[in-house]
Amino acid sequence: MPRAKRALATADTNARLPPNKRQAKTNPAQEDTPSNDGGAKSAEPTSATEPAPLKHVNLCNPTVTGNSNDEDEDDNSDDDDNDSTEPRFSRTAKGELQFRPAKGKISFTGEEARALFAKALKDEAEGKLVIKQLKKREQSDDKPVCGTATCKCGKPRSAGDTWPFFVTEESWAKAMELKKEQYKRNQDAFGLYFFNDFSGYGTREVIENALIRFNRIIFKDNVSPAEKWAWVCALALFLQGDMYAFMMTDDGQGCEEIVNMTGTLLLTALDMLREHDLMKPESSIENIGLIAALYMEFALGTWGAMTGDEIGWVLPVVKALDKAGIALPVGKSIKHITNSFLDEIRANIENKESEAEDSEASNMAAKPKKKSRAWKPVDDFIDDERQWKKWDWKLEWKPFYASHKGGNHHDITKMTAQEKRQHSL
Repeated sequence: MPRAKRALATADTNARLPPNKRQAKTNPAQEDTPSNDGGAKSAEPTSATEPAPLKHVNLCNPTVTGNSNDEDEDDNSDDDDNDSTEPRFSRTAKGELQFRPAKGKISFTGEEARALFAKALKDEAEGKLVIKQLKKREQSDDKPVCGTATCKCGKPRSAGDTWPFFVTEESWAKAMELKKEQYKRNQDAFGLYFFNDFSGYGTREVIENALIRFNRIIFKDNVSPAEKWAWVCALALFLQGDMYAFMMTDDGQGCEEIVNMTGTLLLTALDMLREHDLMKPESSIENIGLIAALYMEFALGTWGAMTGDEIGWVLPVVKALDKAGIALPVGKSIKHITNSFLDEIRANIENKESEAEDSEASNMAAKPKKKSRAWKPVDDFIDDERQWKKWDWKLEWKPFYASHKGGNHHDITKMTAQEKRQHSL
């Protein structure tokens, strides 16, 4: 059976060639060496009586998911439109040869890649090809660059560290687990084609599975608040990745339901922290503001940007954080969370509260108060628009789960060889 082709993304500019058969035989242990991308399996839920210590690690920029090398990727931008039918070669600041694939070529075998490198080196020696030397990015303490001395990724967080982007090691590992599950559902990565929206529905399936996990543990007394928050952080980090295919599926209503359910998840998680006296500036959960900002960034940058609709649950999130004295990371590489945006949200909150008080006063004067009944999610809607005055995960989960069951239907690694051959490009 021929070897499966490995897809090379254009951002994968520092790819190394796979070992040949002789090297693979002489170095079998290298296959099992864990990568440093956080792909380790997550730990079992921690008991509330024996909470695991929180080990925080820094991130350089949680909203950037592209090339993490110390070279300026934009150096080749001037020739992006020229010779698009030929691969473009360059050298990193460390002298390593790299190339961007030709237009329309998304996958290579090891032999093809080795042949391209060999031809480029030969053409360079004969003067037929000039291989550009990429420049190093400027290093700055304010804007650390991955792969350089300023990089903060993975470094333990110290008591005096003021860098705002940090998560626990456990939540980072869980986020990488979600990323791996997304890759398993990417038809382009496997050189297959099922239908246009297959990869988008695969990403949707991963998000639904994460929501299902949250539902299983959020109300369990034997799971610590730190473990529950780790899953909240993991999903927030995952949602900063490539969500384009997910948002472009043909089920717009389903996407909107998922975006709204992530809002209910965040508000429920904040309520959980408040119940455990952790919703405060000096909390042992130190990244509450950051994670809330990442959820808001996901919603505003996907559904909000695509439809122009307001994301209603942003208002109660900002209100809860302000009440607890927890700051949002403004102007810290999070595009949509700005001072002007927050001022607008807070003014909107005041207007809604004032309108609610006036409405309640007029209703009490007009007629006696009726006996109240149990709240239902439908009570939060006015003219088909949700007001986000109240939320209840348990009541909202059942109707949501009926059409968002997750699963492994789009997991290509669970398909048979025959199924893959039928859809091979």
